[in-house]
Order: sequence, then structure tokens, then C-alpha cells
Amino acid sequence: KAMETLEALWDRSREMGQGFEGLEGLEDDLMEQLAYLYLESGRLEAATNLYEELLDRNPKNRLWKHGFVNSLLLAGERERAIERLEEMVAEEPSYLPYRKTLLSEQVRLVSEEMVGMTGVEGAVDTEYALVRKGAEGALTAAEGTLEGLVEFLSNQETEEDPAEMGAFFTGLGNLLLKTGIAESQAENGDMAVVASMERLRNRCYEAAIPYWLKLQEIDPENQWYAQQLYRLYTELSMTNEAELLHQRMNF
Repeated sequence: KAMETLEALWDRSREMGQGFEGLEGLEDDLMEQLAYLYLESGRLEAATNLYEELLDRNPKNRLWKHGFVNSLLLAGERERAIERLEEMVAEEPSYLPYRKTLLSEQVRLVSEEMVGMTGVEGAVDTEYALVRKGAEGALTAAEGTLEGLVEFLSNQETEEDPAEMGAFFTGLGNLLLKTGIAESQAENGDMAVVASMERLRNRCYEAAIPYWLKLQEIDPENQWYAQQLYRLYTELSMTNEAELLHQRMNF
């Protein structure tokens, strides 16, 4: 009912706009609300088209950019969404959410492609080769995004929420760990791809450590922070750090 009402109002605003001034903003507002409702109700093609039309009117509107990327992701168009996110990072390199979302989607793209091929009946070597070639390219792109993000964070004057950033980097590392294990156990597993995943996973874990350390400084008795650090140290073969932490926390 809300969509029907907004669609009628939108049609009316366009009719009135012919010969009347000052209605452009009203039309944009109606289109924005409609695009959001389309997105929420699963009419993803309609949402994508409407957000795209809105961005033609104002390419710098962040809310519309977010809506456009979300509609692409929900529609399963991850590669197209990543291309748009890359453009958004280039347009606004100082806006952290774009950088984080780009890295997340690049890692998820690798995971979905690789896990999707594992154990597929009837899959032939050429199919695996094509997927793995794409995964290698995505991994290389993700490495570049990660390094750019880490450098960006190190140069910021304001510090990001350590709990949020620690969980962000750790979560991406965990996803790569899970994907790498699945690939290494696959019948036609590619150890070169596994090694690339491991390298990116370790960089994610390394990026997470300073944030968990900061949280432990804030709350030294918090066992959860210590457990996160201990696990990362263990995964990264940082034996001395893991042993010292274990002795200090005695958990």
C-alpha cells in the first residue's frame, strides 16, 4: 500500500513538474522512499534501477550510493557491486565505510566462489581452473585494499572503535581460514590459492591485534579480549607472545 501510494504521488509530481518550478526535490524524495521500499520488499531490480536513476541526478549522495550497492549485493551481483565500491573509494578515499565494505565484499567473493566449487558433482578441471584464476585475482585485489585500509587507519588523527575494528579484521581472517581449509581438503585443491588465502588471512589477523591490545589495556581483566589475542597469536605462530599472555591471564 505504501508503494502504491508513493508511486501515485511520484507520477503526479512528474505531471505537475511540467510547467511548475521547485518540485525537483519532492520528486527525488519520493524516488528515494520508493527505492528503499523496493529494496526492503525484495523488488531488487526495481530498487537498483531507481537508485541508479537517483545517482544520475546526484552522483555524490552517500545514501543513494549505499542503497545502490545494497540492492546489487542482495541481487547477487557482487562483482558489479565491487566495481561500484572501487569507484566510491576512489571518489571519497577518506570515507572509511566504503573501504571496509569493499574489503569485506572482495573476501566474500573469494569465499563464495571457492566454497561453491568444492565438492560440486560433475565439475571438471577446467571449471576449477577458471574459478581459481578468478579467486587469485580477487585475492590480489583484496590484498591491495587491505594494505590501503591499514595505511589509511594509521594516518588517521581520530581512532576508530577498537571493538568494532578488532572484530572486523578478525572476522575476515576467520572467513579466509575456513575457506582455505575447505580448499586444501578438496580433491583438486590448489595449494597456490591456499597459500594466497593464508597470506591475506594473516594480514587480517595482524591488523586486528592492535585493536584487541587496546581493548585489553582498557579492561585488563576481560577474558574475552585475552582469548581473542591468544588465538591470533597462536594462528600467527607468535609463540612467545601466546605463552606470555597465557601465563599472565592463566585461562
